Amino acid sequence: DLLHASSSTNVLKVLGNSGDEVIATGFNDSATKKTVDGIAYSIYTHTDANTDSNAEFWIQKGVTLIGAQRGFVINGESAGDNSGYSVSNAGDVNGDGLDDLIVGAGRANLNGKSKAGKSYIVFGKQDADTIELSAIAAGKGGFVINGESAKDYSGHSVSSAGDVNGDGLDDLIVGTREAKSYIVFGKQDTNTIELSIIAVGTSTGGFVISGESMRNHARFSVSSAGDVNGDGLDDLIIGADSAGKSYVVFGKQDSAAIDLSVIVAGKNTIGFVIKGESRHDYSGYSVSSAGDVNGDGLDDLIIGANSANPSGKIKAGKSYVVFGKQGTDPIELSAIVAGTGGFVINGESAKDYSGYSVSSAGDVNGDGLDDLIVGAYLAAPSGKSQAGKSYVVFGKKDNTNAIELSAIAVGTGGFVINGELADDKSGYSVSNAGDVNGDGLDDLIVGAYLADPSGKLQAGKSYVVFGKKDNTSVIELSAIAAGTGGFVIKGESANDYSGYSVSSAGDVNGDGLDDLIVGAYGANPNGKSHAGKSYVIFGKTDTDAIYLSKLGDESKYTIDYLGDKNANTLTGTTKNEIFVAGAGNDTLIGNGGMDVFNAGVGNDDIVINASNITALEQVGVGNRARVDGGGGIDTLKLQGAGLTLDLTKISDRRIQDIEVIDITGSGNNTLKLNLDDLLHASSSTNILKVLGNSGDKVDAAGFSGPTTEKTVDGVIYNAYTHSDTNAELWLQKGVVLEGAWRGFFIDGESNGGDSGYSVSSAGDVNGDGLDDLMISAIYANSNAGESYIVFGKQDNTVINLSAIAAGKGGFVVNGESANDYSGHSVSNAGDVNGDGLDDLIVGAYLATPSGKSQAGKSYVVFGKKDNTNAIELSAIAAGGTGGFVINGESMGDFSGHSVSNAGDVNGDGLDDLIIGTYGAGKSYVVFGKQDNIAINLSDIVAGTGGFVINGESAHDESAHDYSGYSVSSAGDVNGDGLDDLIVGARKANPSGKLNAGKSYVVFGKQDNTAINLSDIVAGTGGFVINGELAGDESGYSVSSAGDVNGDGLDDLIVGAREANPSGKLNAGKSYVVFGKQDNTDAIELSAIVAGTGGFVINGELAGDESGYSVSSAGDVNGDGLDDLIVGAREANPSGKLNAGKSYVVFGKQDNTDAIELSAIVAGTGGFVINGELAGDESGYSVSSAGDV
Repeated sequence: DLLHASSSTNVLKVLGNSGDEVIATGFNDSATKKTVDGIAYSIYTHTDANTDSNAEFWIQKGVTLIGAQRGFVINGESAGDNSGYSVSNAGDVNGDGLDDLIVGAGRANLNGKSKAGKSYIVFGKQDADTIELSAIAAGKGGFVINGESAKDYSGHSVSSAGDVNGDGLDDLIVGTREAKSYIVFGKQDTNTIELSIIAVGTSTGGFVISGESMRNHARFSVSSAGDVNGDGLDDLIIGADSAGKSYVVFGKQDSAAIDLSVIVAGKNTIGFVIKGESRHDYSGYSVSSAGDVNGDGLDDLIIGANSANPSGKIKAGKSYVVFGKQGTDPIELSAIVAGTGGFVINGESAKDYSGYSVSSAGDVNGDGLDDLIVGAYLAAPSGKSQAGKSYVVFGKKDNTNAIELSAIAVGTGGFVINGELADDKSGYSVSNAGDVNGDGLDDLIVGAYLADPSGKLQAGKSYVVFGKKDNTSVIELSAIAAGTGGFVIKGESANDYSGYSVSSAGDVNGDGLDDLIVGAYGANPNGKSHAGKSYVIFGKTDTDAIYLSKLGDESKYTIDYLGDKNANTLTGTTKNEIFVAGAGNDTLIGNGGMDVFNAGVGNDDIVINASNITALEQVGVGNRARVDGGGGIDTLKLQGAGLTLDLTKISDRRIQDIEVIDITGSGNNTLKLNLDDLLHASSSTNILKVLGNSGDKVDAAGFSGPTTEKTVDGVIYNAYTHSDTNAELWLQKGVVLEGAWRGFFIDGESNGGDSGYSVSSAGDVNGDGLDDLMISAIYANSNAGESYIVFGKQDNTVINLSAIAAGKGGFVVNGESANDYSGHSVSNAGDVNGDGLDDLIVGAYLATPSGKSQAGKSYVVFGKKDNTNAIELSAIAAGGTGGFVINGESMGDFSGHSVSNAGDVNGDGLDDLIIGTYGAGKSYVVFGKQDNIAINLSDIVAGTGGFVINGESAHDESAHDYSGYSVSSAGDVNGDGLDDLIVGARKANPSGKLNAGKSYVVFGKQDNTAINLSDIVAGTGGFVINGELAGDESGYSVSSAGDVNGDGLDDLIVGAREANPSGKLNAGKSYVVFGKQDNTDAIELSAIVAGTGGFVINGELAGDESGYSVSSAGDVNGDGLDDLIVGAREANPSGKLNAGKSYVVFGKQDNTDAIELSAIVAGTGGFVINGELAGDESGYSVSSAGDV
């Protein structure tokens, strides 16, 4: 209209005075003022205007600009009802594809029952006609839920319950003040629900939940909990603040009553209790689902305790995030404070009452993790008493450290939203708003029910804050009111208290933008005092203020294809269209454009083409493209060939409730996704099925397998799992998985065996051309120990060591005697006897040869290809044909504590061995040989069959270096054609630095004379590597690194698990020392840190103990440079305590800059391997596996 008003200008001036209004959609205040002919104007520009048009709207000062007021009003039924006291999105209760609403009226009277309360379900709709709750009560456009008894105040708290019974329809939860809550199952008719019938327990319409006692107030707050235990049914959370408890009730399909006292008693299958930290904290005053904050695939919870006193700050308040779990053991919030099972959010200042309202915020910053919002309605930002604050806390999966809202206030881990004016009490109610403006980020709504818009005392305001990816700046609600970063919703009349309750409404009108609902329980519709009103505001892309007094403009978009309860096929065109399918097993065919698909209940197919995919990927405000499968098993189908559906480019808000993706199309298609995409695809399952055929592929980073085959409805799937969660990706057989972590699991044989204590490549033991593996279980068979040889294989099926013990796919090596601990150290031995097969060495450091207690033994087991019969080390010790034994020298030497292939040290063509005996401070090199005669290490000392390497310091505990604690082949460090050795002495004290540790490189040689490490220190026959700092224990683990820098010389890696990089206590360091042939000068690890002669690898986090185990990894990425693997057994991936991590560090030629393992985690210069479960200590032992 503006552009066509004049042919000579794109500026339209409007004259008027106070009281005049201009209603104009999409214009924003430019903050520019101009005066023409003595008239002062405010200048507005349009968001859609072409920059060449320079369209402007000049409005005389005093005239009010009002944008389109799209939405509708819901008027209370009777005076005194206080409808709108609680409001919520109800989900899709009737399965028609449009989201519904629930409005609580806790003071309503019915059939003589004073204040029994009512709750009204208002079905979604597109028009803006006012809703009268009296019509809803009559079954027009929804249905009413009548309270059970007088003074129940049912509807005091209301919420969507999700799909509790798994029927595809969303359910409801209604709280009362009389220690009862009611679950009402979704339904498609409009018949009245009587809670008195639900309470009987024989109804099919829901069930009642009874509190522990009348004083517990198991009513004050109720909410859907999401799927906390991962069983596919939505769960519930009920707060009882006077008892300081919250109760999680698992979803179920029957109507039997629930008694919360049974949950408290434990040993049940129906839920668990969350017990408050301190008596008068009022934990449970507000409760909510938190979404999936830590990204583990289970929904989490948030519980507010507004009167808690963190760090002595009286009533600053706390909020507790409780991670989802599958058991029913009680949760103590004191354990959450300690970082077990969740984390605490501590209030900022005394008497803020943070946690008075809490909610999931959705994914506000677009990182794939759900965020949180915490209201502190009595906070005083910038000295404005009781203006209130709301804090957005970003989801996190790396730790369970406490969150301080004072840190959030300065932009660390989130951002703060400061109230506008004193006494507004912003943050009294807070909620996720869904994606109101269509930018793919979740938005927020904050209620300030005592605000005074336009001088209307306590009419109330609500503020919509748009999601944003940064956390660098504070949000001022005064800026939101001015149209920057969101918009304000202004109450209608004085004392309405609008914003007392606020919520996302879901997508009520089906246009692809999420809508809002605001309750005003003090309003007087149609002259009915305090009957209350609720207002539905349709989603919009502009930031114009909403005036609830003017609400009623029609939806901007209309439904193009509307289904019914039957099975419909709805076929679109290339235009932007809206599909609402209703009930039935429907087919929705987009045919291109920015389409909105609302499939409703039923097993539906949604068909999209390249144009639809482009629309879904579009970034920015106003993208309405959306796919919502609704209830049932819904399939998203690709139409066409050569398509790529890249879910990593599509906001998780845009595709929801999809259980199957069919990429078959008419040719070869590709699906790309990550873990977050899978977890957000469906609200009912963490399994995503993908249909397709040969030529179709899926690119899914982080998934491994397949672990099993699954057959559903005649379709055979390969099932892939993810290490970070219990999610599964099922691909129809024939579909190729790319980007997955390929490999297989090896499960231990028996309880307490501790398989994986030591692992190593075994070389090619059976001569089939594939490298084999060696895994020990030192506590098996009364601590005699077992070692398992697993033959290389090309499939990904799980290996169980019980099968290996039975001779299937490998063989077992059984320890000789109880308490020998055979397998404490295992290694490929190379080809010791020259028969062309790789051999093995097994250390048993507590064995007792010839009565010498704990002198230790090591066993060489020859490779074999003719059978998989078990090897008995007792037979080896007796001189059998399968290998030979190496007996320790003296009592308490612990020979075999560390063992390794030594390469060919003496150049005779047979591989040699090195055995560490840290109890004696010696290491022994045993030359390869072809017979089975036992070796006594005392003969090696005498120069027969090898040579001894004597430690540097005296043999007593006060001065003992522990040389030989770790030993390894070093490869050919000096390029002389003989393999060299490395010996770790973790307790050595170089230059007086106590326990800094040393490592000694001993050059290969052909004679049998003894080596004294004091000579190595002096530069004769090798060189020493001196530890950096006291207490580092460098040399705890040592290994050849292969040729990391590609200079033709083998390099070394030395682990120092106790080192403290950048002050991170015991984060650990690993040092890569480059091979050198020009000198035998000592290497100082402090020089390596400075980039001279190698580089350092710094641990990620305090306590990780990176460098506990180190090894060459071979050439993992195929770039011609050898890579490294570093174990950190105490690391806590995704908050899983001591699950452990292992880091693969790629070889590099270009520089000697330090490597930060935090960079490896981020995918720079290598990759991380995260442990599976808490306490696993993965990375305790690491090794190259060869080419399995």
